[in-house]
Amino acid sequence: MNKLIKGFSKLNKDRYQVDLSYRPKKIRDLNYFSLQYAGSSQSCLAKVKFLEDKFIREVDASFTQVNNN
Repeated sequence: MNKLIKGFSKLNKDRYQVDLSYRPKKIRDLNYFSLQYAGSSQSCLAKVKFLEDKFIREVDASFTQVNNN
């Protein structure tokens, strides 16, 4: 998850407009998950807008955590 968020933050600003929901940490890795033992959770990671693409306008990256109990 840390590598994915850092990768989103390093995208080229001329080609992509990125709205991150989580802040990348440079010194150490952060724990972005708060585990749900009695339920499930859903969160948006980033919205990436393609500025120079004719076919793709926007991509939303999100994750879902499902409890297995």
